[in-house]
Amino acid sequence: SVETYDGYILDLYRIPRPGSRDVAMFQHGMMDSAYGWVMKGDEGAIAFAAYDRGFDVFLANFRGAPPRKCKAKVSKRFWKYSFNELGMYDMTAVVGKINCIKEEELVGPDSMDASPGQQKEKRPYKLRVVGHSLGGAALLIYLSTAAKLGRDHHI
Repeated sequence: SVETYDGYILDLYRIPRPGSRDVAMFQHGMMDSAYGWVMKGDEGAIAFAAYDRGFDVFLANFRGAPPRKCKAKVSKRFWKYSFNELGMYDMTAVVGKINCIKEEELVGPDSMDASPGQQKEKRPYKLRVVGHSLGGAALLIYLSTAAKLGRDHHI
Protein backbone atom coordinates (compact mmCIF):
# COMPACT_ATOMS: atom_id res chain seq x y z
CA SER A 1 0.00 0.00 0.00
CA VAL A 2 1.05 3.56 -0.73
CA GLU A 3 -0.40 6.64 0.97
CA THR A 4 -0.76 9.86 -1.01
CA TYR A 5 -0.15 13.34 0.37
CA ASP A 6 -3.89 13.93 0.56
CA GLY A 7 -4.72 10.68 2.39
CA TYR A 8 -5.72 8.15 -0.26
CA ILE A 9 -4.41 4.59 0.14
CA LEU A 10 -3.34 3.08 -3.17
CA ASP A 11 -2.47 -0.49 -4.01
CA LEU A 12 0.91 -1.17 -5.58
CA TYR A 13 1.57 -4.70 -6.80
CA ARG A 14 4.90 -6.17 -7.75
CA ILE A 15 6.23 -9.00 -9.87
CA PRO A 16 9.54 -8.97 -8.02
CA ARG A 17 12.99 -9.20 -9.47
CA PRO A 18 14.80 -7.53 -6.54
CA GLY A 19 18.33 -7.42 -7.97
CA SER A 20 17.28 -5.97 -11.32
CA ARG A 21 18.43 -2.49 -12.25
CA ASP A 22 15.73 -2.33 -14.93
CA VAL A 23 12.36 -1.37 -13.46
CA ALA A 24 9.00 -1.03 -15.20
CA MET A 25 5.93 0.59 -13.69
CA PHE A 26 2.55 0.15 -15.35
CA GLN A 27 -0.28 2.63 -14.72
CA HIS A 28 -3.78 1.82 -15.89
CA GLY A 29 -6.25 4.05 -17.70
CA MET A 30 -9.78 5.15 -16.92
CA MET A 31 -12.30 2.51 -15.80
CA ASP A 32 -9.49 -0.03 -15.33
CA SER A 33 -7.10 -1.26 -12.65
CA ALA A 34 -3.64 -2.79 -12.31
CA TYR A 35 -5.18 -6.18 -13.10
CA GLY A 36 -5.55 -5.10 -16.73
CA TRP A 37 -1.80 -5.48 -17.19
CA VAL A 38 -1.83 -9.18 -16.18
CA MET A 39 -5.26 -10.48 -17.22
CA LYS A 40 -4.02 -12.21 -20.37
CA GLY A 41 -1.89 -14.52 -18.27
CA ASP A 42 1.80 -15.22 -18.25
CA GLU A 43 2.03 -15.72 -22.02
CA GLY A 44 0.09 -12.70 -23.25
CA ALA A 45 0.22 -9.93 -20.66
CA ILE A 46 2.66 -7.05 -21.12
CA ALA A 47 3.60 -6.99 -17.42
CA PHE A 48 4.73 -10.62 -17.57
CA ALA A 49 6.56 -9.94 -20.85
CA ALA A 50 8.51 -7.16 -19.12
CA TYR A 51 9.33 -9.53 -16.25
CA ASP A 52 10.50 -12.21 -18.72
CA ARG A 53 12.86 -9.60 -20.20
CA GLY A 54 14.49 -9.00 -16.83
CA PHE A 55 12.46 -6.11 -15.40
CA ASP A 56 11.37 -5.68 -11.81
CA VAL A 57 7.68 -4.92 -12.45
CA PHE A 58 5.35 -2.65 -10.44
CA LEU A 59 1.61 -2.35 -11.13
CA ALA A 60 -0.07 0.71 -9.65
CA ASN A 61 -3.70 1.56 -8.97
CA PHE A 62 -5.11 5.07 -8.97
CA ARG A 63 -7.49 6.32 -6.29
CA GLY A 64 -10.97 5.16 -7.17
CA ALA A 65 -9.81 1.73 -8.37
CA PRO A 66 -10.91 -1.08 -6.04
CA PRO A 67 -10.56 -1.48 -3.08
CA ARG A 68 -10.98 2.34 -2.69
CA LYS A 69 -9.35 3.11 0.65
CA CYS A 70 -8.55 6.39 2.35
CA LYS A 71 -7.07 7.52 5.64
CA ALA A 72 -9.83 10.00 6.53
CA LYS A 73 -13.51 9.29 7.02
CA VAL A 74 -15.07 8.73 3.62
CA SER A 75 -17.40 11.51 2.52
CA LYS A 76 -18.91 12.54 -0.81
CA ARG A 77 -16.54 15.50 -1.05
CA PHE A 78 -13.47 13.35 -0.45
CA TRP A 79 -14.13 11.33 -3.62
CA LYS A 80 -14.43 14.41 -5.84
CA TYR A 81 -11.11 14.76 -7.64
CA SER A 82 -9.79 15.32 -11.14
CA PHE A 83 -7.00 13.75 -13.13
CA ASN A 84 -4.74 16.53 -11.84
CA GLU A 85 -4.65 14.87 -8.41
CA LEU A 86 -3.82 11.56 -10.06
CA GLY A 87 -0.66 13.09 -11.51
CA MET A 88 0.27 15.39 -8.65
CA TYR A 89 -0.44 13.03 -5.73
CA ASP A 90 -0.97 9.44 -6.88
CA MET A 91 1.95 9.24 -9.31
CA THR A 92 4.20 11.13 -6.88
CA ALA A 93 3.42 8.66 -4.08
CA VAL A 94 3.81 5.54 -6.21
CA VAL A 95 7.04 6.60 -7.96
CA GLY A 96 8.44 7.71 -4.60
CA LYS A 97 7.63 4.33 -3.05
CA ILE A 98 9.26 2.48 -5.95
CA ASN A 99 12.33 4.70 -5.59
CA CYS A 100 12.57 3.90 -1.86
CA ILE A 101 12.23 0.16 -2.50
CA LYS A 102 14.85 0.07 -5.25
CA GLU A 103 17.31 2.37 -3.47
CA GLU A 104 17.15 0.22 -0.36
CA GLU A 105 17.52 -3.04 -2.33
CA LEU A 106 20.38 -1.91 -4.53
CA VAL A 107 22.28 0.55 -2.35
CA GLY A 108 21.11 -0.09 1.20
CA PRO A 109 19.21 1.85 3.85
CA ASP A 110 21.89 4.58 4.06
CA SER A 111 20.89 5.75 0.58
CA MET A 112 17.71 7.20 2.05
CA ASP A 113 19.66 9.93 3.89
CA ALA A 114 19.59 12.42 1.00
CA SER A 115 17.28 15.35 1.57
CA PRO A 116 13.98 15.38 -0.37
CA GLY A 117 14.31 16.81 -3.85
CA GLN A 118 18.10 16.39 -3.87
CA GLN A 119 19.31 14.68 -7.03
CA LYS A 120 21.83 11.89 -6.69
CA GLU A 121 24.88 11.65 -8.91
CA LYS A 122 23.72 8.37 -10.43
CA ARG A 123 20.61 6.34 -9.72
CA PRO A 124 21.32 2.61 -9.20
CA TYR A 125 18.34 1.63 -11.39
CA LYS A 126 16.45 2.82 -14.46
CA LEU A 127 12.68 3.29 -14.08
CA ARG A 128 10.47 3.17 -17.14
CA VAL A 129 6.78 4.00 -16.88
CA VAL A 130 4.04 2.73 -19.17
CA GLY A 131 0.78 4.62 -18.87
CA HIS A 132 -2.39 3.75 -20.76
CA SER A 133 -4.73 6.63 -21.57
CA LEU A 134 -5.41 8.33 -18.22
CA GLY A 135 -2.23 6.75 -16.88
CA GLY A 136 -0.22 8.52 -19.59
CA ALA A 137 -1.94 11.84 -18.91
CA ALA A 138 -1.23 11.53 -15.19
CA LEU A 139 2.40 10.74 -15.99
CA LEU A 140 2.71 13.98 -17.98
CA ILE A 141 1.16 15.93 -15.09
CA TYR A 142 3.57 14.27 -12.66
CA LEU A 143 6.61 15.05 -14.81
CA SER A 144 5.61 18.67 -15.45
CA THR A 145 4.81 19.24 -11.76
CA ALA A 146 8.18 17.78 -10.72
CA ALA A 147 9.97 20.00 -13.26
CA LYS A 148 8.08 23.09 -12.13
CA LEU A 149 8.93 22.41 -8.47
CA GLY A 150 12.53 21.43 -9.24
CA ARG A 151 12.09 17.92 -7.82
CA ASP A 152 13.74 14.74 -9.04
CA HIS A 153 11.11 12.68 -10.86
CA HIS A 154 13.08 9.37 -10.61
CA ILE A 155 12.22 8.38 -14.21
